[in-house]
Amino acid sequence: MYRMQGRGINYYQVYLTKNTYQISVRQEDDIFGHSITYFKEIPREITNSIPIKFKIIERNFYWTNRKAKITIELEVKINEQAIQWLGNQIRKDLFSHADRIFIFYNVKDLENHGTCWATSHFENGIMKIEINDFSWLD
Repeated sequence: MYRMQGRGINYYQVYLTKNTYQISVRQEDDIFGHSITYFKEIPREITNSIPIKFKIIERNFYWTNRKAKITIELEVKINEQAIQWLGNQIRKDLFSHADRIFIFYNVKDLENHGTCWATSHFENGIMKIEINDFSWLD
């Protein structure tokens, strides 16, 4: 249950009836809660404070050249460690067959000045992170 937490999965326990070949099934409660958090928030263990919500705005995978592109909208700005964690999760769980992955991060309620707030790109298994600071434009 721990590895699958936050995905909204129902769990069942199968019981064998004594001295027969009959079974009975009972739904078990998810001990980690029923809220779906998988690919919806960065956990507090990574942010070192509160969980930060995000949503996937756009997601594309091109089989011909094994390239992936994804745009994420963050609730608030995050640090480089959280960008690295999220980028690795995206690579591992969404685009494991891609050779190149381009990840674009926007922050909700932050004017983007025609570009994204941050990027993390994978090429040949190496991640490169860039954070665009727009504070000098404000």
